[in-house]
Amino acid sequence: MAIWNYFRGYVIIKASGLSAGKFINMSAFYGVNIWDIENDGKYYFIKADIRDKDELKEISRKSGCRTEIVAYKGLPCVLKQMRRKSAYVFGAFAFVAAIYALSGFVWTVSVEGNYRVSTNDIKNFCRQKGIYPGNLKSKINTELISNGIIAEFEDVGWAAVNIKGTKATISISETIPKIEIIDNSLYCDIISETDGIIESITVINGTPLVRANDVVKKGDVIVSGVLDIKDGEEIKGQKYVKAEAYIRAVTVHNVFFQVDMTENEKKYTGKKSKGIEIYAFEKKIDFSTPFGYDKFDKTEGYSFGLNIGEYNIPFGFKIYNINEYTINQKKLSQQEAEKKAADFLSAYKEEHFGMEDYVLSEDIKSNIKDNKLEYKVTITVSQTIGETKTR
Repeated sequence: MAIWNYFRGYVIIKASGLSAGKFINMSAFYGVNIWDIENDGKYYFIKADIRDKDELKEISRKSGCRTEIVAYKGLPCVLKQMRRKSAYVFGAFAFVAAIYALSGFVWTVSVEGNYRVSTNDIKNFCRQKGIYPGNLKSKINTELISNGIIAEFEDVGWAAVNIKGTKATISISETIPKIEIIDNSLYCDIISETDGIIESITVINGTPLVRANDVVKKGDVIVSGVLDIKDGEEIKGQKYVKAEAYIRAVTVHNVFFQVDMTENEKKYTGKKSKGIEIYAFEKKIDFSTPFGYDKFDKTEGYSFGLNIGEYNIPFGFKIYNINEYTINQKKLSQQEAEKKAADFLSAYKEEHFGMEDYVLSEDIKSNIKDNKLEYKVTITVSQTIGETKTR
């Protein structure tokens, strides 16, 4: 009998409460097969055919007895567990198979040993030749690509492509950089590129035509590339050289700015929403344009994408934060307008004056005219001047 019950399968039921006896009697009355009834002083433990569990639930309801299935036993339960485990085995097998399949591809490409040659240039060249994330390793001819890199880039003297696992490493050795030869035989003068007063002049090569405190105009020759060859006071000949000198001059720059006394001001209304953009391969579906918003800011809040190594799987989505705003006209105070003008002036000095230049004085005049701040500045600067001009 026990063996038969094992093959059919059975459940162990825990019954409690004052109606437990009634539950047992009603089960027998309705012809439900129950056996091995045990009482530990608090609960009844009853074994019943697994096929009768639904009927026993109904009997439990009619008798008012609290029951609970605490265990499933027998061959059907064992077979069910084996089916579940077979799914795990199949999943593990599929996982191993996927890993094995993915190991046949290149997923990461790195470049080492380059200093002058751009990493992106090398990667782009290798991509054209077949080395890129997502390509089969069996399709890559490492020797051909190595030779191609040497032929393509003049600064590369040696290159090797090594593939280990799913990573392709491009190792290169650059050639010795060419030495820039300065042709000192080139005949040229140094001219002034601006008006100014010479502050100091140190000539390395050539003939100076001005001295400290001399006034020069834009285009004037400051240092000539002609050297007189003298015998005493008598000029015997001339030598043509490349003029070289370090020259400082005091220069004056007149700068004029106009700042509008009104400006557009962005004001947020407090209305907020979320948007989503879904992309797959080269297609995009944008659900991030809100209904009823006239003007709005859209900022990316969260993005989801998949990648293997450096290969980006072409599928994902982005979540956007959307805030509505309106544009209002704002009247600037004179102090605010002057602050904007001062910012413009700071940018002007940064653009036009170098690290060796310094401002000696600034004469600022401002007034409001036609709802605009007119900002006039006279800047006196000590700066390096002089540019070469070939004859």
